Order: sequence, then structure tokens, then C-alpha cells
Amino acid sequence: SEGGGALYHPGTVRECVFLNNRATAGGGAICAANSTIVGCRFLTNTCQKGTIYVNRQDHSALVKDCLFDGNVASWGGGAVLVDRGSLAASDCRFVGNLAQNGAACYRGTYSRCTFSDTKTASSMFGIVSQGTFDGCLFTRNSVPGISPQGAAIAYKCDLVGCTISNCTVNGNIS
Repeated sequence: SEGGGALYHPGTVRECVFLNNRATAGGGAICAANSTIVGCRFLTNTCQKGTIYVNRQDHSALVKDCLFDGNVASWGGGAVLVDRGSLAASDCRFVGNLAQNGAACYRGTYSRCTFSDTKTASSMFGIVSQGTFDGCLFTRNSVPGISPQGAAIAYKCDLVGCTISNCTVNGNIS
């Protein structure tokens, strides 16, 4: 699929498992448009940009109590990529996702989420890249390379309005 390996612009999605879906562009599992996604598991999905992908300015996604484990994006946001529009995630776990830029997430707002056991595919742009993070835990993440940048959070946050508050950053290696 070119977008949304499993679903394209769903409304509300609850308690579903997205396993081994594939998209040649954005949204290995879901290309979201004004979507609410609750209690889902996203496991080993592949794409170019984001297992959940928000790609239009007038689109948004609300993601709550979800698990993202082992998802891979060739460009960015192994679990989540917000190209345009907005995404707010709360109480989610991001484990072992992989991408060239923002291995777990690329843009968005995250509250009380856990980012763990993730390695980036390059020395740039960390586990999460750009966004707002409140009350999140970043643990056991790593970035390889000659001059690695930000095993937990990277990408010139001072230039793009990244906000980090009340977070715990522990045991990351860069």
C-alpha cells in the first residue's frame, strides 16, 4: 500500500492488533485522519514513514494506551511520524522500534509514555525527534555511529520548539 498498510483514515480504532503490515510510503499500519486509537498493539509493521502516519495539516490523531514494538520505517518514525497535522499520545509504550530519523517517534505530543530498548539506524536524530514530552521515561536506548547524537532525544529541539518536562532519562547510550 502507498499509505496505511492496514487502515486508511479510520475513525475510532479500539483493542486491535496490527501485525506485519506494510506500506511503501507512510503508515505501515494506519494513515490517520482525525482518528482515535485506543488500546492497540502495533507489532513488526514496516513502511517508509511511521507505523501511524499523519500527513495533512487538517488531520489529527489521538493515541492512548498503545504498544509499539519492533516496527521499522526506512526514513523516519518507526512507530509514529507526523508530517503535517498533529498527534497526541498518552500512556503508550514504544519498544525496539527502528528508523533512520526518530527511531520511535518523529514529531507529536507525548504524555506519560515509555521509550525503551530502541536503537537508531544512524548517528542522527535520536530515538525521538521533535515534539513535546511530559512525564515520559526514556531508558536503555542507544545511537551508533562515529558522532552519535541524543540517544533519547535529538534534532535541534531549540530550533523547532521541542519541550521536555517532568521526564526521566536513564541508561541511554550515545
